[in-house]
Amino acid sequence: MEEARRAYLARDYERALPLLREQAALGNPHAQYTLGYMYYYGQGVPEDVEEALRWIRMAAAQGDAHALEALSSLAAAGLRPQEKTVTTESNN
Repeated sequence: MEEARRAYLARDYERALPLLREQAALGNPHAQYTLGYMYYYGQGVPEDVEEALRWIRMAAAQGDAHALEALSSLAAAGLRPQEKTVTTESNN
């Protein structure tokens, strides 16, 4: 995880991304939160709020303080996963 952290802090997202994905798949909540952050802000990946929330929720479920704070802040701001996509798909 240290190598992934160093790459991320150096803004070397191309290097950080596969390392973080590997750690996240192993259940590392900090890696999961960081991936969520990257998707939310489009750091090395396309911006994707749904994917961001998926990763942040995984980290929060394990008690990651940053993820819990992020979910709280997003909820306070009224940000929710896009329901329009779900509604549109369910109407077809």
